[in-house]
Parts: sequence; C-alpha cells; structure tokens
Amino acid sequence: MNRCKIESRSNVVVVDAIRDGDLLGFAHVVPWRDGVFVCRLQVKIEHRRQRVGTEIMRCILTEHGDRPIYLHPAPFNGEPMDTNQLTAWYQRLGFEPCPLDVGTAPILRYQEPERMDRSQLRHLLVEAMADPDHKAVTITYRSKQHVLTTRTISPIRFEPAGTVLATCCGRGEPRKFTFDQIITAEKRDASDVLMPEGVDS
Repeated sequence: MNRCKIESRSNVVVVDAIRDGDLLGFAHVVPWRDGVFVCRLQVKIEHRRQRVGTEIMRCILTEHGDRPIYLHPAPFNGEPMDTNQLTAWYQRLGFEPCPLDVGTAPILRYQEPERMDRSQLRHLLVEAMADPDHKAVTITYRSKQHVLTTRTISPIRFEPAGTVLATCCGRGEPRKFTFDQIITAEKRDASDVLMPEGVDS
C-alpha cells in the first residue's frame, strides 16, 4: 500500500511515496509566479507503472490544487522516456499547455475549474431526475485518481454517503458519482445524447 508523506524544507515542499518504509519516488514543489512549480518528479525504475507517480501527483493536486500548478513534461536527468506519452499522462490529470514563454521546454499548467454552486448543481440533477426522457446532464468530474473527466449522465437518485446514482450515456450499468467530486454541470437535451428507441446501432 502506497502512502504519500509531505514535508516542507526551507522553500521546497517534498512529497515522498512510501511503501512498507521504502521510498518509491518523490517530487519537489516550489513557489512560482502565481502558484507552484513541480520541478522534480522521479519514480524508481523498479516501481514504475504501479501508479506511484499518479499517487504523488494526486497528493500534489490535493495539497496545491487551489492555485495554478506548473511543470515541464520532461524526463528527470535526461532519462529515456517518450515526452509525448509523458505529456499525455499529465493531460489526463488535468494539465493543459500554458502560453508562458520562459525560453525552455513547453510548460503545462493545472488550473482547477471553478466549482459550480452546490445548490445549483443539486437543482440541475433533480430537474433531470424528474424528466429523464427529455433531460440529461453533462458533468465535469474529478475521479478518486484525481483525473478530470467529462461524462453525460442521466441521474437516477441521490444515494447515501453523498453519492449520485446515474447512467452514463452510451454505457449500460448505472454507477455512483461522488457529489462533491462533480466540478461543473450543464443541462442537456436528452435527444442530443441518447439514441432513440428502434434505431439500430
């Protein structure tokens, strides 16, 4: 089981990923411009592709996600790694290209979308629940892995523990969404996103 430990050392925040007392990887985060900069992220080779890097970044996003987070999508110490794959991995976590020109490698920035008012969100979901044949909702959702995704859903009901049971358009079984992890929501006409009955796929 991985856990992340956060320590402040001078002007640097160090995030360590630890399992059974062993250091698996780490990141250094420093103040930069209007936010913070992830200037070093490294996972030991024998522990890669085990979600260690994702856990470290998830910890950083949780700790600093209320402000912009910047980084270079580049391997540490020139290690052999596909920069395009690395960039795509950061983008799945919500990072986007940043127009800042600092004369070096491209910079990616994470900026948490402004959260929709909770009462407005609940009202939107209740409306769609009351008229599922005509109304759907497109949500921006932050997963437990801190990945930002967009889903169009047909909400069914509110469940205990702050969750919403809903059917994802284009998928079969309903699933639960944690209410507080829904960032934004937009009303949709169900006819725009649901296949009419009697139409062959």
